Amino acid sequence: MGDTKKVGTTGRFKTRYGRSIRKRVLSVEKKQKVDQPCPRYPGQKAKRVTAGIYVCTKNNVKFTGGAYTSTTRSGKIVQKMVAQREFLPNMKELLESELDESKSDNSKTEEAN
Repeated sequence: MGDTKKVGTTGRFKTRYGRSIRKRVLSVEKKQKVDQPCPRYPGQKAKRVTAGIYVCTKNNVKFTGGAYTSTTRSGKIVQKMVAQREFLPNMKELLESELDESKSDNSKTEEAN
């Protein structure tokens, strides 16, 4: 019903909403219907359960991801940083600066009282 080669799953909208919006909906629906790769077991496939929740078809492992795909751009960036350990050398400085800020905030509140 309403599914043809040209318009795909957006055939259900017929001529409503305009062509460009139906194109966008079609691209999003294609992304979310495809089996996604499982991050824990490479080579296995995962199915989208709801927005952002995926389940591996072989191992029943649940994991989160993006709304339409199992990985997001920011997630890939974080994975690269963890793999390369770029953030570790600066972590000590970051923690020290946070401690200094919290101490200065506490001293200001004590002076105000």
